[in-house]
Amino acid sequence: MGFGILVTGYMFLLSIPISSMGIPAELIGYIMLSVALWRLKQYEKWFSYALYVDIALIPCGVFSILKSSLLWFGRNDLYEKIHTTAALPYSIVLAVLLLLFHLCLMEGVRRMAKEVDLPNIVEQAVRSVVLTWFYFALSVSVVFLNIPKVTEVIPYTHLIGIVMAFSVVWLLLNLKVLYCCYALICMPGEEELPEVEQKLPAFLQKKKKTEPEEPSEERYARRKAEYNEAMRQRQLERTKKNKRRKRH
Repeated sequence: MGFGILVTGYMFLLSIPISSMGIPAELIGYIMLSVALWRLKQYEKWFSYALYVDIALIPCGVFSILKSSLLWFGRNDLYEKIHTTAALPYSIVLAVLLLLFHLCLMEGVRRMAKEVDLPNIVEQAVRSVVLTWFYFALSVSVVFLNIPKVTEVIPYTHLIGIVMAFSVVWLLLNLKVLYCCYALICMPGEEELPEVEQKLPAFLQKKKKTEPEEPSEERYARRKAEYNEAMRQRQLERTKKNKRRKRH
């Protein structure tokens, strides 16, 4: 369906906090995310928006690799010159694009999970959006504003370390949401596949305390039927819209 490639590609984004150390792997992630979102955009329009933003991120990945290659080949003088002149504009563009990408991606996840009746994933997607806004607000406050009163209490290097640590936690939580989508959402008609619940590790599962647990086979059959029905209804709506356009 595309979520497997999405999870793999997103794992490469974990290199963003350490890309300044000469380990830029996000370009591979951007390309894999484009492939995954291209497959997913037919099911939810917000994945199309995320795809457009991801394509805009690819030049940022190329620039990161070119900049790091100067360190690999010992051109420290040229690296410092580029870093001094382009670091701030590049950081602003990258921050804005990453913010838009994650907002579009998680909105697509939330809507798709809501359609197939997966409230846990819906809650996780909403939480990821909140954490996304918090992370970028923290980044702007620390990296761009550099508030003197704060830096007098906490050294600036420590503040940068806090932002980097939080970014890793934020990316891992987003990765968990995408993995849950990969484990629990599949294409219509894939009844031959093993039970999707078996793909999900125990520490990611969340059982209901108030309601009796539904047998796994019945739960899988119910979710599959609901998902197929939701996809059928969406296809009927698209067919009706296309017929109306042809009439006009």
